[in-house]
Parts: sequence; structure tokens; C-alpha cells
Amino acid sequence: MAANSAKARKRHAGDSPSSVYVLQSDASDEDEFAHVGSSQSSQSQSQTSLDRSEMGVIEEIYCENFMCHRKMVVKLGRNINFITGENGSGKSAIIAALQICLGASARTTHRGKSLKNLIRNSDQGEQPRKGTDAFRPEQFGTRIQVERLIRIEGTAEYRLKDMDGRVVSKAKADLEAMLDHLNIQIDNPCAVLDQENAKLFLKGDPADKYKFAHLEEKLVSVKHHLAWSFVRVKETECETLREELEQCQTKADGYKKHMAKYQAQVEALTADQHHLNESLELETEKLADLDKQQQELKHRQRQLRYPQQIKEAELDTCKGQRRDCKSERERVGARLHSIRDQSKNR
Repeated sequence: MAANSAKARKRHAGDSPSSVYVLQSDASDEDEFAHVGSSQSSQSQSQTSLDRSEMGVIEEIYCENFMCHRKMVVKLGRNINFITGENGSGKSAIIAALQICLGASARTTHRGKSLKNLIRNSDQGEQPRKGTDAFRPEQFGTRIQVERLIRIEGTAEYRLKDMDGRVVSKAKADLEAMLDHLNIQIDNPCAVLDQENAKLFLKGDPADKYKFAHLEEKLVSVKHHLAWSFVRVKETECETLREELEQCQTKADGYKKHMAKYQAQVEALTADQHHLNESLELETEKLADLDKQQQELKHRQRQLRYPQQIKEAELDTCKGQRRDCKSERERVGARLHSIRDQSKNR
């Protein structure tokens, strides 16, 4: 059993294209994967100024190993699109791919009881592709990757990953939030009318058809009430923030008074510091003068000691000569005494 995929690209705010990927199980693990990538413009002003008709427009559907399609790309326009072909050519598979990609169950497509029944047999799968879409950039960054894991026993789960591949959430509610953000109601026949529902619609009586229109009107009314509820919540939050702002303003006024008092103290201390700096400069100048005088006195002392050192050197020389003379005198006296002794003996 080969990996299957279906991809639907949607136009989003700021003409930033986005893509939705669905990949389903391969022969090794019998799993299916669904990948949703999302990216959006960094400027919110361009989003709000964009016409509402540009939000959630399906631009392209890509199927790979899905139902009867090996690989197929269907490019769609902004307005009504007609898909024609012979019976069995795979027209309904395109609608089923869109529904499955955006979170519908297999029973909703009327093409199988389980998602594993939508896998094209006897083909080798490929690695998941990455795409882009604009949804919650503060959580997911510029790219969202939604992985749908469908096991052969029929269990399934969603994995929402950020642009770096880290799992952020496993809740289907996040996918539903994205669909609500793009105003896509995948299970609503007013949004997606598959072949089986179309047959029922054609065979139904006017009362049943009126129910569909009435359902759409009720949905619009619910959204209208929801919007006003959101406005009331925001008004309450704004009132609370206004009260907090007034309290902060009162505190700020009190802080300003204290700041003026502290500012006067700072100015007084600054003046004292300036005066002390001037005194320090004067004392430094005096110390420099004393050092200069000390150096001059040392120089004068060296000059006065120089003649004394010369005389002391001469005195040392004379003392040395005196010692030499004394030694010579003693030597001569001893010699004379010896001569006298020799004369007496004769």
C-alpha cells in the first residue's frame, strides 16, 4: 500500500499563498499523513485591507496516490470552477481529497468507511511535502505543518508542528480554528456538495432544500451574535483597562511629586560635589607646589653635600698616607734597632 497525498492551496492575506498537504500510509507502517503548511505576511495592515473574497480561496488541489489518482494537479480560479470528465475519471476524488485534507471523515466523502480505503494500491510512497499557510504566526512562525496520522486499524490523530518541526498541538480544534479563520465549512453541503449529497439534493422536496438555505441563514446569524459577543467582551476589557490606566495615572502623578523632591536633593548634592571638586583641585595644586619645593631642596642638599664628599675623600686619602708613613716608620725603627744590636756584639 503506497503513500497517498492530497494538497489544497489557498490564497491568504497579503497575497501570501499557502498550501495544505495530506499524506496517507505506506507499505511499511500502514500510516497516513496529512501536512498543512502555513505562512503569512508580517504586516497586519495589508491583511485587514485585503478584500474578504480573497480569504480562503482554494487555488490548487494536488493528489498523489489518492483513490484512483497516481498524481494529479487541478488549478482552480477565484470564481466558480467546473470539473468535467467521463464517469470513473476521478472527478469525485478531487472533492474527496479536499474534504479529507481539511479534516473531514471518510464517511463524509461517501467513498469509504475509513480513510485507509482511500489509499491507492500497489504504489510506493514519497516523503511528505512541505507547504505554507497563514495561521497563528505567533505560535507556529511562518510555516505550519499539520500531520494526520491514520493507522490501518482505523485510529487517527492530528499533529500540528511549527516551522522547525516541533509538535505544538495534537488537538483537532486547532485545525478547526484554521478552517474557521479561512471561513471554510468542510462538512456543510452549502460549502462542499459531493456527488451523493447532490443526488439527494436533486431528489429532495423544496422543504428539504429550504432547510439548507435556512441552515446557512442560521449560521450567519450565529456568527453575527458571536461577533457582537466578542465586541461586548472587548468593551468590558477596554473598560477594565481604562480603570487600570486611571489608577496608573494617579500613581504616576504621585511618583512625579516624589521625583521632584528627589530631583532637588540630587541638585543640592551635585552642587556640594562641585564645591568639593573645586577644593580638591586647590589642594592638589598645593600638593604639587610642595612636591616641587621638596625636589628643589633635595637638589640643593645634593649640591651642598658634594664639596663635603670631596673633602671627606681627601681626608680618607691623608689618613691612608698617615698609616703608610707610620708603618714605614716602624719598619725603619726596627731596622735601626737591629743594626744597633749588631754593633754592640762586635
